[in-house]
Amino acid sequence: QRWLDNRRADTPARTDDDRRHARLYAWDRWSEVAAHYDEDPDDALDLYGTRLCAYAVKRAAPPA
Repeated sequence: QRWLDNRRADTPARTDDDRRHARLYAWDRWSEVAAHYDEDPDDALDLYGTRLCAYAVKRAAPPA
């Protein structure tokens, strides 16, 4: 457990450039964004933004 805690602390903080890059290159990868949102909504929202996450989840949902 200590190793896992230290590993998380070693991960550099996400930057605005990271977010910009993710949003630029994930705009057409709805299934990946939706899967990320399904696994960790807070992290996906931080990385991709609310608008992209909402659109990706809508696109990935089965037709009603």
